[in-house]
Amino acid sequence: MKRLFYSFLKKGGVKYSYKRIPMYLFKVFVLILCFSASSLFSEEAIPLSSQVERKRISTEVYFLEDPNKGLGIEKASSGEYSGKFKKSDMDPLNFGQTNFDYWIRITLKNPEKTQIRKILEIDYTNIDRVDFFAEDISGKQELINSSGMAFPYPVRKVNHRNFIYTLDFKPEQIRTFYLKLNTSGGLVFPLILWNPETFYHHNADIHLGLGLYYGIMCVMILYHLLIFLSTRDISYLFFVTNIFGFFGIQLVLTGHGFQYLWSEHPDLQRNLYVVFTGICMSSLVLFAQKFLNTEENINRYLNYSLHFTWGLHTFLIFSPLFLPPELTVKVSLALSILAPSLVLIAASICFFKNYRPARYFLLAFSFLCISGMFVVLKFANLVGVSNWADDGLYIGSSMSALLFSFALADKINILKKEKEDAQRKIFEAQKENLEMHKTLNDSLETLVIERTKTIEEQKLDIEAKAKLIEKDLAIAGKIQFSLLPSVLPKAHNVRIAYRCIPMLHVGGDFVDLISDRTGRALGIFICDVTGHGTGAAMVAAMVKMALADWSDYLSDPGYMLAKMRAQLMGKLNGNFVTATMITFYPESGRILIANAGHPEAILIRKSNGKHETYRPSGIAINEFLSTPNYQTLKTELTKGDKLILYTDGLPEARSKEGDFYGDDRFLDLLKNFSELEPELFCNSVIGKIQHFTQEEQSSHDDMAMVVLEYLG
Repeated sequence: MKRLFYSFLKKGGVKYSYKRIPMYLFKVFVLILCFSASSLFSEEAIPLSSQVERKRISTEVYFLEDPNKGLGIEKASSGEYSGKFKKSDMDPLNFGQTNFDYWIRITLKNPEKTQIRKILEIDYTNIDRVDFFAEDISGKQELINSSGMAFPYPVRKVNHRNFIYTLDFKPEQIRTFYLKLNTSGGLVFPLILWNPETFYHHNADIHLGLGLYYGIMCVMILYHLLIFLSTRDISYLFFVTNIFGFFGIQLVLTGHGFQYLWSEHPDLQRNLYVVFTGICMSSLVLFAQKFLNTEENINRYLNYSLHFTWGLHTFLIFSPLFLPPELTVKVSLALSILAPSLVLIAASICFFKNYRPARYFLLAFSFLCISGMFVVLKFANLVGVSNWADDGLYIGSSMSALLFSFALADKINILKKEKEDAQRKIFEAQKENLEMHKTLNDSLETLVIERTKTIEEQKLDIEAKAKLIEKDLAIAGKIQFSLLPSVLPKAHNVRIAYRCIPMLHVGGDFVDLISDRTGRALGIFICDVTGHGTGAAMVAAMVKMALADWSDYLSDPGYMLAKMRAQLMGKLNGNFVTATMITFYPESGRILIANAGHPEAILIRKSNGKHETYRPSGIAINEFLSTPNYQTLKTELTKGDKLILYTDGLPEARSKEGDFYGDDRFLDLLKNFSELEPELFCNSVIGKIQHFTQEEQSSHDDMAMVVLEYLG
């Protein structure tokens, strides 16, 4: 503004400066806008507070997807890639099933006057590799630690099943950290900032809760194993195996197995998940079949499906021996839906059949399925953070194990009564089946007689209607035949012949021949209406009416096509009409040709036996296409030349095997008969094609052709 003012004084006048004021104001506005935009798009640091004991920061960080896995920390932290990071709106961060690299940028600010220490937790254990980067003294990002399932557990700096990083901040310090994550499975995790003391208290509570859970599962295994040894009921062994498999899955998913049992063998972390899943699901199927007595209570196809599912999961147990881990994990995830779904269907069928053990089974299994559903919805980012989403699987599996125990005990008490009831029901069912069989036999005999009578009546009615339709079609065919030229126009030095053979009694191919009042000009017209039968024939009849004043426009066939199109608008009902219109002057041999999307006119020269094709520009006649301009071409015939017009039903005729006659073969056919006079020419061409199709009338399309021979 100061510069503007000085400019105003220096230039010495209001008039001169007044013209420059808008330009100066515009420049000032652009500068203000740029400063505003730079502040608008700048990344805000996440403020820290020693008073906030726990904070989820998943929605406040920035992430970058690297599908090529070629990005290093130098580029990721450079200005070139800074703007490519996207702010997260997910809590937890959910990247689904992926094998891409993901970069997470976290900018934290200590606004306080004192030093702060925070703990950053990635609350998920099954990630193949996590690289943690922090700024060194010079401000460059350096790798602090690499860990994950691809490394032995002891490489972690903090002894914890999740990924833990200690962050120190000086007063009013801003620090930026980078995480690089890669895994071949699901990548769903929250990012949490803790006060150290709160984190360790929380960790102790988690260990206590999981210890109780593991204790319950171990007690269940030992208790039911003892019952199996005493009762020899195989259901208990299957149940114990199922709990053992589920217990193993939890050890893998929580990371405690990797932390305490196979810490030096990272490959086991992924492979054992597949093995335990196979054990859990295969034993679940066997337990359900035995407990629900599926051989009697469900249909055999569902039972076969359960057998097949058991085989798939048994195969899954041994799959890590010969399949890569990435594939086995995906297969296990897919199959994990199959077994519970079939078991749930089988339990529901048994429940609705009032099979008493199914009540406990369905209740227990529903607890497990509902808790599992919350976990799946959490990983799909469809439900928010809640106790059911975080701990539902532990609660559901504990409750289901307890209810399954009640179900097994109840089954022992009712087994004898159930067997007696089953025998009684079988006897009653056999008796009912005999009575029903007798009733059905009587009813079936009556029904067959009545149905036979109805069919005969319907058959007679259909035959009568078919005869009536055949009669109407024959009349329609005669009417359409009457529209064709009954007398050929007589002209000096010209011989003309035509054939028009519909696929049915009536068709969409049409031919017309006229001469002017003086007899010095001949008009030849051929068209093809899309479709077959009466619909196409009606349109062909309207085309005939549109040609009523054709003789007045023989000198310009292109104009006549446009005029005919205008008369047909609104009457075609979606049909297309292709046509060729020709005007021939016998005295001079001059010929005018116009075309509306129809196959080309073929001229065979007598002098050398060669052929020429003519297809002036022009589109088919239709209500939906723009108004066309139909071009008219001129040429001349010499003595003995033949002009052939035809519809596509001739070259597209099909044999019994479905082979087309084809354009090349059709052209050779025309040349072979070019020495014949037009009548014999038409008969020979049509005869050859009918011999090819082995049909007198084509079953695929109408056929029409016109032949003109100039005698000179």
